[in-house]
Amino acid sequence: MHTTIFCALVGQGIQLLCMLYSAIWLTMAGTYSPVYKGTLLMMLALLYPVFGAVNGYYSSKLYTLFNSTNTRLLTVLQVFGFPCFLFTALSIIDVLEYIESGFEVTMSLVTVSVGVGAMLIVNAPFVFIGSWFGQNTARMTVPQKPNRVKRDIPRKKWYVRFVPNVIVAAIVPSLVIYYELDKIVNAIQGS
Repeated sequence: MHTTIFCALVGQGIQLLCMLYSAIWLTMAGTYSPVYKGTLLMMLALLYPVFGAVNGYYSSKLYTLFNSTNTRLLTVLQVFGFPCFLFTALSIIDVLEYIESGFEVTMSLVTVSVGVGAMLIVNAPFVFIGSWFGQNTARMTVPQKPNRVKRDIPRKKWYVRFVPNVIVAAIVPSLVIYYELDKIVNAIQGS
């Protein structure tokens, strides 16, 4: 079961990474305009289901690498896992906003349900198609097999030990932050 969840999360991550790259490319192409605020978001909402095929393909390839066979469970988890999580999170946020704003009208639960339902209806075929292609193509292979010969672990260099790492990773950045904040506060106070 852990392999199934891992592969589904990797597939969702690849799908969201494709969304990130498409957002960058769409912004560079000039589709983002402050006048039309919802244009980029609408294009990304239309592209999300298309990248479901990439999700299904790579998660199925990874799943077969682990010699797992329950690909239907993986595909169902891909289709319903992230959208159901998103629906739950948005519903909780909406209820909390509804309570905090004094029971004013916020985004209705029907609107959220229709959006998530449409995402599921459009996303599901692409995920199934990508999963089918991922299962029916050549299997991924590991680049090399591990060697069972015992080897001595070399001693750590001085700069890899604990104290130099603490100095470099904690003390030096803290001093830099202190110095910058001191300069900012002195500039604000005028001294």
